[in-house]
Amino acid sequence: MKNNRIFCLSVLLLPLICSCNESEDILPKFLCDMLSKDYAILLAKESSETENYVAKELKDTYFRCTNVNLDILDDIAMLNGKNFISLGNTEQFNGIQARKKIDLSKQALNEDGFYIYTESNNIYINAYNDRGIMYGVYEFLENTLGVKYLSHDYTYYPLSLKEVNLYSYDKAYVPLFPQRAYLNTPVFDNDFNYVAHMRFNTDYAVMPSYMGGSSLWHQFPIPGHTVGSILPYTNYLEGGVDSNGMPLIKEEYKEVYQHRYIDDKVVNNWYLGELDLCYTNGVDYNISNSNSTLNLMIESLKEILTKDTTCEYLHIGQADVAFSCPCSHWSESASKYKSSGVMIRFVNKVEEAVNSYLRETQNGREVTFSMFAYSYNVQPPVNDEGKPIDETVIPNKRVTIKYAPIQADYVYSLDDSRQNESTRNQLKKWSVLGCDFMAWTYATIFSNYYYYYPHYQSLRNLLTELHNANVIYEFDQSLYNEYNVYQQYLDAYVFSKLCWDIDKDVNELVKEFCKYYFGDDAYMDVYNFHMLMDGHYNYLSTKAITLDSGGSFITGTNFPYQLMNKACQYFADAIAKTNASSSKQKETYIKHLEIASLTPLYMSLRFYPYYDGVNDEMTSSLASKFFDLTDKYGVKKYGENSLLTIANLKKEYGI
Repeated sequence: MKNNRIFCLSVLLLPLICSCNESEDILPKFLCDMLSKDYAILLAKESSETENYVAKELKDTYFRCTNVNLDILDDIAMLNGKNFISLGNTEQFNGIQARKKIDLSKQALNEDGFYIYTESNNIYINAYNDRGIMYGVYEFLENTLGVKYLSHDYTYYPLSLKEVNLYSYDKAYVPLFPQRAYLNTPVFDNDFNYVAHMRFNTDYAVMPSYMGGSSLWHQFPIPGHTVGSILPYTNYLEGGVDSNGMPLIKEEYKEVYQHRYIDDKVVNNWYLGELDLCYTNGVDYNISNSNSTLNLMIESLKEILTKDTTCEYLHIGQADVAFSCPCSHWSESASKYKSSGVMIRFVNKVEEAVNSYLRETQNGREVTFSMFAYSYNVQPPVNDEGKPIDETVIPNKRVTIKYAPIQADYVYSLDDSRQNESTRNQLKKWSVLGCDFMAWTYATIFSNYYYYYPHYQSLRNLLTELHNANVIYEFDQSLYNEYNVYQQYLDAYVFSKLCWDIDKDVNELVKEFCKYYFGDDAYMDVYNFHMLMDGHYNYLSTKAITLDSGGSFITGTNFPYQLMNKACQYFADAIAKTNASSSKQKETYIKHLEIASLTPLYMSLRFYPYYDGVNDEMTSSLASKFFDLTDKYGVKKYGENSLLTIANLKKEYGI
């Protein structure tokens, strides 16, 4: 999509310090005005496709902001006395490296980190991998030129710069997690430019090789709940349907899936798209049966990984159902090991067999398998003393737990004293297993996208807790099927910045985003809206009101008319100020403001029936205003469920 522009005359920004070397406490020193000197971009003679791609990005962005064209060279002799921005392992960087011994190892940079160094007014950007070099260029553009990557279709570019003040760099930028992403609509839809600008690394949007790729996961059609792709029930159908209209599975495979019949009575009549497996079959019984769940899983994964010879990770994700198999085998095993222990015992055996096969057939290759701690198996397999139940529930070295506390209240971090009891300290209990973890956290009210929910205020503590728990992949899921919900871009911005500098002030990040996304005339009104609503959430928490992820607390009683009227007024004022301004970005800012205003408008509309003094005429007027905006911007969804559409919402209001 076309990116919009903002006009500005100069930029005097200091580089952000994330994870630094021994000079961390030394303030950056002014070096020069880059526009007073001639610069070029310097690549190695055998540069990678990513280095060539990001050199072009750097050249184009620098020209857009300064009207100065930077040559891209791979020969120091062609510089003719120019200063340079070195990308990757150029001869000049190698000379610096021989003297300075910069640590570019995977361990030091946590896979995707990078190092920026300045000397003699030259700039060196290098990393462990190509993604890191790309991220280093974006860091330089943000902090030296003042570019701001804000959303999938809007980047702030300061134009017609008269000076570009270069300050000294000598630091490593290291992400909290090797893999990280905030899942919103553009990430779900594989907007790779957005993914790269947010510096994400995720199996949900695998970047092309010219962007450095992503960590090597096996790609299933649905990356989360994968067992239906590993063992699709359609491979085992007999033909015909049973008395409940469910397709018949062949007799020898019936116990592979969650048991549907016990003593000839239907106990499970699942929607087959969410058909889960019986994970005791082949582990606790049917051990020598070639048609057990375990053996079929092993053979399927051998075939998958024989074809996919490059992946390093594979996720064995249970179906998205709230209940385990109801059979007696599961009940007996779960009573001893807990449901999570049942899953770990199953995945451990899968990993042992599949990796043994890979080592023998693919020159010692091994794959790391991840499994969910989610829904019915989110409780850790520990005893009353907080220790592992036995050695069989400890994940193998090549098995990682993907912790997904969907039952949490997402406005709080996991260990916040206000977090619900079923979640608080749960990850700490898991940690006694001594394995690596991944995390799949949640960020929105999925039944009402336009309910205000300040998840971003929990992020600093949440990310710190996950980092301290040895999490190697943090995946924060928000809404993913509607572009016109503003909160997803603000949250992603805060998430991204904190993943690279956990000490950043969250409210300052909110203010920064608002300033560049809504413009100078309006941003303080939007920022004040956020502070108003965040303050009210804090007030509600002091009243022992549970701020649950289902949003049941979001009512007209808890969000009174005066509050919501003030929230709407902030946007009305911001739009009026922008309309009265001479900004060349007026049209874009109005669009951003009107889309952001949908949140207080929607909440007010939902609460109007419960407010004293609000009549049908007022409700009708507000409904018209809300739906005029949804029509103007093509809003389709207001919640995750297929029925939660704007078209159906209109019917509620007779429109």
